Amino acid sequence: MFDIDATRLHTIPSIVPEGKLYDRVVFNFPHAGGATRAAVARNRAVVAGFLCAAADVVQPYPVGEIHITMRKGAFYDSWGVRDMAPPLHDVTIHDGDGDGPSHRGGRGREGAQDATTVPSMEP
Repeated sequence: MFDIDATRLHTIPSIVPEGKLYDRVVFNFPHAGGATRAAVARNRAVVAGFLCAAADVVQPYPVGEIHITMRKGAFYDSWGVRDMAPPLHDVTIHDGDGDGPSHRGGRGREGAQDATTVPSMEP
């Protein structure tokens, strides 16, 4: 899907009909533009908003999966995505140069070396 506000997935009836929960939600290469310190804050807000929205539309853990494919580099690392996992959901972060969900028909390899899973944080 394109031209979707990833921070508002849970509010779009055509994406999430009443009562529908997905097994997997994927956001490939999030970017709100720019490469400045202010852009880091904007991009963190987009990723954090996506994670909150995805947590509302994905099956509960351990069935539901949330995946993000990120580019490599200091700018992208500065977003701190690995520290943003929503409570009660694991988040798998794929290296954009590797074999993540964008490269395998929506499914990453089991045990892929390019993926890091951030475990859920129990409340």
